[in-house]
Amino acid sequence: MFDRLFRIFLAILPWSVLFTVFFGSKLGIPGVNYFKEIFLVALAGILLWDMFKTRKLPKFDFLDYSIVAYIVYLVVITLANGL
Repeated sequence: MFDRLFRIFLAILPWSVLFTVFFGSKLGIPGVNYFKEIFLVALAGILLWDMFKTRKLPKFDFLDYSIVAYIVYLVVITLANGL
């Protein structure tokens, strides 16, 4: 499940700017700006659920923790500023 959603996210990611500008600015649909953040939180939740079901913990190194920390930092800033 996580692999499929991650592939969908990678396919949608380049178009997300056009998606949010068109639907958010031009059509005025509220909450479209949070599209990527909601998708990332859903991906993280599904990944945690898969790890819980299989009882396997992945091996992370410094680079993995740095990438996750950066993504969390960006999501928190976006949600805190209301952009």
